[in-house]
Amino acid sequence: MNVLDEVVISGLKELMDDDYVFVYEAFVISADQAMIELNEAVKTNNIKSVEIIVHTLKGSSANIGAKKFSELCSGMLEEARYSVTENFGVHLNGIVNEYKKVNESIMNLLNKS
Repeated sequence: MNVLDEVVISGLKELMDDDYVFVYEAFVISADQAMIELNEAVKTNNIKSVEIIVHTLKGSSANIGAKKFSELCSGMLEEARYSVTENFGVHLNGIVNEYKKVNESIMNLLNKS
């Protein structure tokens, strides 16, 4: 399975022509910062911040076709909404690992453009 959904990529290319790359560049910039903030929010057990950050990541990653990453964020979001924090570390590890794959896939996509 591809890390980034080819249908989403094609849709963005069709809609935005060559400017679609800016969507991916903006995602990486914002997601890099969000990942730092998420790590800190988990370390300090700041449930509200975790909820806000993973909600943002869930939506933005879905928009670029990073479905698995979006699903992982959704899982953490559900637990944050119910203040279930004991799995935050496991969720964070999964999100971090998948983000590495997403980031690498985006860099490969941008280098092809």
